Amino acid sequence: MNYVFWVATLPEDGVIGWSSMFFLHPAPIPGVKGLFAENSTYVAKEYRHMQVGKKLLSNALAYCKQTSIEFVQGFIDAKNVVSINMCLQLGFKEYARFSKKNEEAIFVLLFYSL
Repeated sequence: MNYVFWVATLPEDGVIGWSSMFFLHPAPIPGVKGLFAENSTYVAKEYRHMQVGKKLLSNALAYCKQTSIEFVQGFIDAKNVVSINMCLQLGFKEYARFSKKNEEAIFVLLFYSL
């Protein structure tokens, strides 16, 4: 199994958000041992700021705690401060910021240790 998905739905609107874990083997960082997963979480624009993403990601992390996954990583657009803060509140740590030469950060890499 390489992917696991969680989907948030409402009867009147259908899918309003989803979260996925992609299992990475081997670890994506040289010198680091352990099993990694990469998370992606998306919420429909009209349902943002309603804790949908936090609930989806919390469920995904709870699932990983029941597996042999040791680390979860996520790349977030550096301008998406709400998502970055949500991840930090859930226990992620900022690892790096990526940018083009002499420009502001484009992506933030965060890690969660299980």
